[in-house]
Amino acid sequence: MYDSFGCKISNNIRGPSVKENLEKYFVRNTAGITIPETLWGFGLPVVIDSAFLQIFLKRAGASIFTIGLIPTIMFIGISVFPLIAGFFTSQSAYKRNAVVWLHVFASISIIIFGLLLLYMREMIDIVAVFLVCYCFLSMGIGLCMPVWLNYIVKIFSVEQNVKALSVMMIFQNIAKIIAAFGILVAVEKYAFDMDMSAIIFLLTGGTFLLGSFGFLLTIESPDEVQQHRGNFFQHTIESLKLVLSDKNFLLFLTNDLEFFAVTGVLAFYALYATEFCGIAPSIAAGIFVGLNFIGSIVVGIIFGYFNYFSLKTKFLFSKLLTLIAFLLLIFYPTLMSFLISSFLMGATRNLRILIFPPAVKKISGLDDITPYFAVSALITLPFSTGISLMSGKLLDYYAYLQADSYRLVFLIMSVIVLISFVFVSRVKLD
Repeated sequence: MYDSFGCKISNNIRGPSVKENLEKYFVRNTAGITIPETLWGFGLPVVIDSAFLQIFLKRAGASIFTIGLIPTIMFIGISVFPLIAGFFTSQSAYKRNAVVWLHVFASISIIIFGLLLLYMREMIDIVAVFLVCYCFLSMGIGLCMPVWLNYIVKIFSVEQNVKALSVMMIFQNIAKIIAAFGILVAVEKYAFDMDMSAIIFLLTGGTFLLGSFGFLLTIESPDEVQQHRGNFFQHTIESLKLVLSDKNFLLFLTNDLEFFAVTGVLAFYALYATEFCGIAPSIAAGIFVGLNFIGSIVVGIIFGYFNYFSLKTKFLFSKLLTLIAFLLLIFYPTLMSFLISSFLMGATRNLRILIFPPAVKKISGLDDITPYFAVSALITLPFSTGISLMSGKLLDYYAYLQADSYRLVFLIMSVIVLISFVFVSRVKLD
């Protein structure tokens, strides 16, 4: 018997006890995903959607366009490499070890950059070396992402899934807040000293590495073993056919236009604040990021742990909050507006992260949804990379407009969010 991927399915069919086993290990599995994500939370404010990274690269001589490449590189990594991870891990009944070692691989590049910056910065082009290391980080996260997403959905029952993920994200965001204020103190004291920056990168990579092994606490049930009849490219084509035939899912993917628009704003709004709105770099690198994560915690509690409202309502509400944040930055660029917008953008990003895996599970109706995660990233690649690149290019091209160049970009991002709202309102989700 073969499935739609051309894979032979074993006779290892799950019995009725699987759900009971998942519920039995709920606390253990919740701890097993929360510990690593908490430790990763301490490092994510440095390398993902990071105000610190924007200012660090600017001080190291990077152009606005180069800074705009950072989210683009990450999106390319998480769009191209998931297909490779999905192909090889689908042949294994157990996914835990793959989750662990892919997390380890992703952490190594940041440790290497920290060591080079600390001991060899006089001998290297800092920006170029960082871009190379960041490419490896994005590749590692790209390999890890679909396997991790499938795994954290797999080890919980449908009824307990959102609750478990909300606990994970709450603790991760608490760690991010602690890290953000640690960055604030370090920047105020050392003003982006290179030794201080190197230590921050080393600590980031170290916490990533240590956290990777937390998944060993989890208990998983076996998947149906798949033996591929074809090679990687045939498997990829079959995966694409499966996902592209699901018109409701393709409509649902327009939801991520908002996600990419928020990324396009987060990549530059710290520079807008510090260069044109009179806000101190320490506040942008620390307080802005801290409020991002406070917003994440609030939505994690309200919409995750207590699970208010339907999935579709949550997605639509997220877009409303995003529009408010963008409009504040465009028309009222005061310190208070930046603080509110930081809170709102953090809330909407976490809301998407929290409910995206359960929504994909619900729409697909499949047991192993790794192909959906892998292919969806590839389908949205032109938008995930293009929006950030477009933002950076527009800011460079209209630099003579100064602050108005940023307002123009934020206005374009607002239009993209409106388009996303219209399409997602038509998705059959609940």
